[in-house]
Amino acid sequence: MENKNIRRAVTSDEPITLDIRYKSWLKAYNHIFTEDEIHKHFQVKINNEEYRKTSRERIEQNPNYYVYSVDNKPVAILIMIVDKQELQNNEVVCFYCYPEYQRNGIGKTLFDFAKEIFIKNNIHSFKVEALKDNFVGGNFYKKHGGIIVENTKKHLCHKDVDCVIYNFEI
Repeated sequence: MENKNIRRAVTSDEPITLDIRYKSWLKAYNHIFTEDEIHKHFQVKINNEEYRKTSRERIEQNPNYYVYSVDNKPVAILIMIVDKQELQNNEVVCFYCYPEYQRNGIGKTLFDFAKEIFIKNNIHSFKVEALKDNFVGGNFYKKHGGIIVENTKKHLCHKDVDCVIYNFEI
């Protein structure tokens, strides 16, 4: 029987959280970026010790940085901004799962967990920014009540890409 849990990330999780994002991008964004563009994007991060140090500091400093583990191995990450003063800042900023663990309810479990944290903090709306052409992610967000409230652009992998911001009322 598998042991599954959500726990606060620790600095030693930093390499695997980066790997989760890397592998997720290869699957989710392969119609937006080439495989080579994704590899280059992450190799820069992997090989940059300053970036890695900053990533470890983010884990230490953000009390809302979580991993979903299966048999003590992180397989998904959830990073949130929980701000009781500036309510428009509340956001799920990073939400990825290893491709081989997708379609097993982990995303829904983590997303429900995020909603519970917002509610416990008396926060009743939050946002998620996503790539506009991320159809699987977009369908997930719409299915879970997200409404597109804004279109934006970002520069990723040496190109400008369209993004959307979903708003969630809870």
